[in-house]
Amino acid sequence: RARRAHLHFPCRCSRCEAEPEEPPPPLAQLGWPAAHAATAEGHLVGRFSLLCAGGAPREVVAAGAGLLSNAPLVSTLRQRPLAALQVCLPLLASSWQARAMGGA
Repeated sequence: RARRAHLHFPCRCSRCEAEPEEPPPPLAQLGWPAAHAATAEGHLVGRFSLLCAGGAPREVVAAGAGLLSNAPLVSTLRQRPLAALQVCLPLLASSWQARAMGGA
């Protein structure tokens, strides 16, 4: 479900097929808004997600710092904690990896 919010096509892989189309209503209010992937902030988050999947930890940290300097996106993240976790957890993990590799 975390990655489905940033896809621009309906994924029909076995993992996505096994997940319900929509989260339960109370949780839906905590994640990304509907059609978020098509917004400018959605594109930024999508690029960040791709970088998290294959980028070096220092690159992810630098990109995450830039992402968190986007005021409209930060406003969305403050209102939607599940969406914030989808951005902050990979950023924190990469930060720790960068520190373990000898620098931040």
